[in-house]
Amino acid sequence: MNLQTVTMLTLALAATLGSLRVLRQARRATTPRRRWRTLALIALQLGAAITLYFTLLPPSRPRTAPTLTVYTADASATTATPAIALPEAPAGIAATRLPDLASALRQHPGTRRIAVIGQGLPARDRDAARGLEIAFAPSPLPRGVVELDAPQWVSAGQSWALRGRVEAVAGGSVALHDPADRLIARTALDADGRFTLHAPSRSAGLAEFSLRVHDAAQQPIERLPLPLAALAGDRLRVAMVAGGANPELKYLRRWAIDAGLQVDSRLSVSPGVALVARSVSIDAATLQTWDVLMLDDRAWYAMSAGERRAVITAVQRGLGLLLRFTGEPDARERALLAPLGFVLKTVEANRGVRLPALDPEQPNAMGGNASTARLPELSRRSLQVEARDAQPLLRDGDGEPLAQWRALGRGRIGLWWLADSYRLVLAGASDRYADIWSGALSQLARPRGHAAPRFQPMPGWVGERITICVARDAQVAAADGETLVLIASPARDDGCAGYWPQQAGWHRLIDGDRQWPFYVHAPDQAMSLHAAQRQQATQSLLMLADTPDRASSAMQPIARWKLFLAWLLIACALWALERSRGGIAGH
Repeated sequence: MNLQTVTMLTLALAATLGSLRVLRQARRATTPRRRWRTLALIALQLGAAITLYFTLLPPSRPRTAPTLTVYTADASATTATPAIALPEAPAGIAATRLPDLASALRQHPGTRRIAVIGQGLPARDRDAARGLEIAFAPSPLPRGVVELDAPQWVSAGQSWALRGRVEAVAGGSVALHDPADRLIARTALDADGRFTLHAPSRSAGLAEFSLRVHDAAQQPIERLPLPLAALAGDRLRVAMVAGGANPELKYLRRWAIDAGLQVDSRLSVSPGVALVARSVSIDAATLQTWDVLMLDDRAWYAMSAGERRAVITAVQRGLGLLLRFTGEPDARERALLAPLGFVLKTVEANRGVRLPALDPEQPNAMGGNASTARLPELSRRSLQVEARDAQPLLRDGDGEPLAQWRALGRGRIGLWWLADSYRLVLAGASDRYADIWSGALSQLARPRGHAAPRFQPMPGWVGERITICVARDAQVAAADGETLVLIASPARDDGCAGYWPQQAGWHRLIDGDRQWPFYVHAPDQAMSLHAAQRQQATQSLLMLADTPDRASSAMQPIARWKLFLAWLLIACALWALERSRGGIAGH
């Protein structure tokens, strides 16, 4: 039994014994006056027990405390009291200025509700606000980029997408410039101020692009630094096996070597004669060393049944397989392709196709009705490929698939019936050529076991906490080279640690033999994005207000002295009545 139960039973027993004693003595009471005294004594016995119980264990009631008004950046003055102004609040606001919200809560004990006015609470004050009831009156967002979805890291040689939203710039546009200040991409804002840009990443390294916002008259509104880290990553191990030479294979092999892939190849030029670069043998041990096996249909048909079974088994264990068609298969060849899980039909179809351009003004780079005027016309095989669980790997400008893939065990199988993608290189669209092939191999390649760390928030700013979730014993090297060991919070079991950057620029997260660069902005950079991030973080605190912990902390016990005074008055009345001249005790 707990303390409350023991106390209640003890006082109830005492009150019962006292009432029984009064009843035994009241048997001699013969007048109505003395009967009323008996009832009064019993009532006082019960009243004394009840007030003593609540004196020892006082009940709680809802806490009543005034709302504390908190002025933040861009706040407008009000007449509300009490009120405090954080360091970011504008000058001239009639409120007590304090260094942080925690100091304000210490000066106003019992505060359970705050009204935040302005851009919102900075990272410094959000922990102190957790559990409070929050009312938020956000100020209008400044003109500029307020939403940004940009990758922290990209693989060298792959294209990347940048999406976002610009506030209060109707009819404007955005432009992406590379570190040499050359224009890479430009697009107009839609009715909601949203945009999408695409750009290639060439060699591995750190680069600082810039995103520029212009209004309808092409006047500059904002210049936003856009850091990007292109990582070399692990070299993909690719094997190319072909049953004959053609220009497509020539350019594909050249691209793979230039992109830094580890390439093994075997090209059959005539019966019994093959050009081999490194050892290419179709057996279980060799297949396990590759990430992607690229075959043409002639090589697949020429394999023995055991070799085809070995390839299928390797795919089930994680290997990626890409089969390119150099012609339309007949009935016998379609039977040899059946183990791949696709159904193929030869159809009468327009062989000429155009790929969607990787054009920022036409953001549907992988399909749809994007403009294709900048790319040459290509050709496709007259095939219709179907599979119940297949996904498009490449589409033409009309959205029709030119390649598909499906999962098989832990690996993936892709079929490719675009005939002459090498014409992109001849037409000067080598970036588009690299984009489609790097995307295809990335989709099919054997999965690697390196998980990227998580940063929250990102981008980060000087002096504001960044939560980094990574393996233990990781380190951060600041912009000046100083190294700091991250210590995970003991309250969390996900290995996350807090980091407070003190310098702007590139930092490096060092996790064993892997490094992850990340950029920290100066306080005067990306100010509109910073304001939007602060508002969003404050809004997220509102959802945490109605928690059980907050509800219980909003209750306070009734003052003991009031209950003690009530017990004392009842006890005195009981003593006086029992010892009065006509009391029951005198019977």
